[in-house]
Amino acid sequence: MLLPTKSSMSRPRPIILFHIPKTGGSSVRATFRNAFGKRSVVDLIEARDSRSVEALLPKAADAITPLLIQGHIPPFAFEGSPRLLRTTVLRDPVERLLSNFCYVYKTRYQSPQGLAFLKDCPGYRQGRFTAGDLERWIRYSRQDNYQTRFLSGCRDAELGPDAICAAQEALESCELVGTTEDMPGYILALAQISGLEIREAIHANISPRDILDEDMPSLRDRLRIHVGQDRILYEYARTRFARLADCLDIPQPPSLATVPEEIAAPGFGRRMITLARRRPADQGRQIWRRAQDLLRA
Repeated sequence: MLLPTKSSMSRPRPIILFHIPKTGGSSVRATFRNAFGKRSVVDLIEARDSRSVEALLPKAADAITPLLIQGHIPPFAFEGSPRLLRTTVLRDPVERLLSNFCYVYKTRYQSPQGLAFLKDCPGYRQGRFTAGDLERWIRYSRQDNYQTRFLSGCRDAELGPDAICAAQEALESCELVGTTEDMPGYILALAQISGLEIREAIHANISPRDILDEDMPSLRDRLRIHVGQDRILYEYARTRFARLADCLDIPQPPSLATVPEEIAAPGFGRRMITLARRRPADQGRQIWRRAQDLLRA
């Protein structure tokens, strides 16, 4: 795992944010633009590989440089560079699912594929959707364990231990891994490590959830089955950030409680897959399920 290295205040380190959709990347972008202006942010649509990202960085100390380079690009797509502060943000997996579905409805006229799916739902004309609609959309768009899919690059219909192992390795290639649920703390850590001064976090791109015609606590319980691997990654990221926050004297919300040490420990995903490979297939599956059972209390 890369360890955070504070920058000299006279020359802040450029940041590359591997933005998992619907985890708060728009808020990070808005925060930087509010603090440093529009030119401080470059979208990765302008930089598709490691070489093009390096080209964005200044060759002279007085050159104008973007402070934040971001986009929907996974960490494995870019090689490490000591000049770049590599970072990403994870979100509570069920909340990310709900947010993404509502965003698909909000921007439905920009996506023919999304609009076609929504029109096939019985409540589309009334703008009302059920848990069944949401679960069909999860299967239709392969949104199950989406954060694991994004980080690992796995697009298989069913994810196995290999995917979460690759996803955790992607997280360990980042110096800073935050969570959407503690965006203010993440922004503070980002500022300290990069050598920037940011006074407040701006929240952006929030999608209303009044289109969901369900009891929300029951709906959240129903959706957990679709995000087992994501929950493991999220709890790992949450505990990892809590430890860093302690080192940086960043206060933590009371709700961010400690999770099982077995999950929080570095190399958790790698240990689970190693154990699974050493056993017969049935035992290997039992070991894998054990990791998910730790989160079902």
